[in-house]
Amino acid sequence: MVEPRYPSVSSETLAAACVALNGRAVLIESRDTQARSELALRLVDRGGSLIAGEHSICQRQDGHLIACAPVHDRGRIEVAGLGIVELPFQERAPVDLLIVILDKPTLFPEETTRRVAGIPVRVVTLAALDPAAPAKIAVALGQLHR
Repeated sequence: MVEPRYPSVSSETLAAACVALNGRAVLIESRDTQARSELALRLVDRGGSLIAGEHSICQRQDGHLIACAPVHDRGRIEVAGLGIVELPFQERAPVDLLIVILDKPTLFPEETTRRVAGIPVRVVTLAALDPAAPAKIAVALGQLHR
């Protein structure tokens, strides 16, 4: 019997914050909403542009994955102790990286990717409270200044 082939989806909504660094989107996924918001806020403080604070819509366009926020979430991020705040935001950017926040990520993980809307995206695991997490993301993107 022949397996039916289904086309991959052209868009997915992820429970992930999203920040653009030099025009390249980084998705931040965690079971803990506060952990992903805090890492996103640290990236914004480092010069990134908020795309989405709570949910990210990822759309496949011409072989690339583009992230944007749902209309109700644009420019909004939950900040512990302050509630939901509005920040300047970037409407969309091509996705280059998916950060998965874990309690204890492995020191030498295998290179992994995950398909989002049919596009493979590099996955990097980080600890939420790692003070070097923004620098590690810059290294993963090849953007650390020397």
